[in-house]
Amino acid sequence: MGRSILSIAAGVATIAVLAGGADFAMGKIFPSALDAKGFTLDSTVLLVMVVYIAVFSAAGGWITALVARRQDMRDVLILAGLQFVMTLAANVMLWDSRLLWFYGMGLVTTPAAIAAGGWMRIRRVPVPTASPAS
Repeated sequence: MGRSILSIAAGVATIAVLAGGADFAMGKIFPSALDAKGFTLDSTVLLVMVVYIAVFSAAGGWITALVARRQDMRDVLILAGLQFVMTLAANVMLWDSRLLWFYGMGLVTTPAAIAAGGWMRIRRVPVPTASPAS
């Protein structure tokens, strides 16, 4: 049980740190597109955010599976469920009907990417090693 909690916490931390860093970088790259709170209606910026959040979510799923050291997806799916609930809560708190497509993309891609990242770790194919020269 302790390892499961640690693996899920590691996944959450991975996603939070990477996404937080990327959000900070987006403010520097597109300063005129984001307001002081990081809010934007710029479709290009929002699409970039969806993509990097999906990539970072996959990384979080991969890390969860790595730390859990399980051969099933239980901890990864728990992380996906938690992230879905946290994403939904954030969407409700920050609701703006103009961003409905962005909220929907986040609710779909985040848990799917987490599951994909965990699956890639669990189902990894070993890298062939070169045989020693005789």
